[in-house]
Amino acid sequence: MVVVTGPYSQPRTLHTDTGTYPVPVGQWYDMVLPAAFLTRYSDPGVDMNWCIELQIKAIPAAGQPATLEFAEPRVIQGDGAPRVIWAFDDGRADQYSVAYPILKAAGYTGTIAVEWTNVGAVNRCTLDQYKELYAAGWEFIGHHTTQITSLSDADAEKVFRGAREWAQNNGFLRGTSHWVWPGGQSDPQKDMIASRYFLTRRKVSPMVNNIIPGVYDPCDTPVYYITQTRPLADAQAYIDRVAANGNTAHFAFHSLTTGTPTAPEDWTIGDFQALVAYASSKGLRSTSFDETFGISG
Repeated sequence: MVVVTGPYSQPRTLHTDTGTYPVPVGQWYDMVLPAAFLTRYSDPGVDMNWCIELQIKAIPAAGQPATLEFAEPRVIQGDGAPRVIWAFDDGRADQYSVAYPILKAAGYTGTIAVEWTNVGAVNRCTLDQYKELYAAGWEFIGHHTTQITSLSDADAEKVFRGAREWAQNNGFLRGTSHWVWPGGQSDPQKDMIASRYFLTRRKVSPMVNNIIPGVYDPCDTPVYYITQTRPLADAQAYIDRVAANGNTAHFAFHSLTTGTPTAPEDWTIGDFQALVAYASSKGLRSTSFDETFGISG
């Protein structure tokens, strides 16, 4: 273990396109940084397109610069090529009937945040459909129908454990280390419980990162959240930035509709088709949560 002291005011912050992101003082905090960002990293065997995963803790000291304690560094290899995660929340039926064939035709796979207690319900994917998607290379991550912040700690833990067990009992091993907060709502206590089961826990925080490509916060993974009011041109401009910087685009969708969306989180099929075609034309290849965070399996 290495202890590093730097000229940082407390708490230490990391710069992103959308401002700064605090490191909680006195808590362990998992981070992934590109090797190129670590300007004093001198190992000649490390490619600058790789990422370094670190666990850090900011140690408070009144009137003094914060001390950063590092533990368990590991290297995640990357090739600097632009990638895209096509993520879908809830496991809605059109994610199988509409999104799946569009992505398949373009050579892409997807990720579904599965409401595991709702599998096979009205307007939700069935278990057989999930099996087909998984066989085609898709991954499934944890999700739920209820705001976790409204549950007791014990009930929240049952939800987290249940999500992992549903996936593993059905042979869905890809994606089981990841979670999506219902409604993007979390709190420190529930996140601490979730961290026992999941490496990453996604809210709905944007991080269209042009400054430091490849920096991902596992406690709040970056997402380009698609809603009814999101113009296609804006999503395409995001792809342009990702393609130029060798970054990973992470889109999150709900339902895809034939006409004008009525629900605020929905998008049109036509815009989705155009976006997939645009990503393909820019050379973005398909990736997943597991690959992004260096998880094999």
